[in-house]
Amino acid sequence: MVQLLTAVCAIGLMSLCASVWGETEPSEPDEIHQFDFWLGDWDLAWGNGSGTNSITRIFGGSVIKEDFLDAKTGFAGGSMSMWRPTEKQWRQVWMDNQGGYLEFVGGWDGEQMVLTLDNPEDTGKPDKVTRMRWHDIEADAFVWTYESSGDDGATWTTAWEIDYTRRR
Repeated sequence: MVQLLTAVCAIGLMSLCASVWGETEPSEPDEIHQFDFWLGDWDLAWGNGSGTNSITRIFGGSVIKEDFLDAKTGFAGGSMSMWRPTEKQWRQVWMDNQGGYLEFVGGWDGEQMVLTLDNPEDTGKPDKVTRMRWHDIEADAFVWTYESSGDDGATWTTAWEIDYTRRR
């Protein structure tokens, strides 16, 4: 009797799942592809510096992993980015070999991706805003800009700008 009840419950659970999801798994949100332009291997150039960046999807495609290297100084770091459907925004965590740890949030804004430092109090100034922008996006090139604002976003100062060129 217990085995029969167990079998009936299992069949009922499978039927419930099939009716909720259909015969396939739930579809992924369109936003998960907003960073597709960034995927690949890149040569980087800024001022008198250069480096490389390799961007891949991991964990079944739901996480974007970044591996950054400054060729001249040996500065290395990386990030993990993920679309959070419940928050309707991207989250990114950056870590590097100099002890850097930053958390960003944001998303697509017009023709650019914009992520802002999640905790402005970390800057020591509550009105200071820090953001990253991926802009001027083409198939094999774009510009990444790291900016800050001391007047709560009214004006911006560029701290770092990197030209990305897809490696062939």
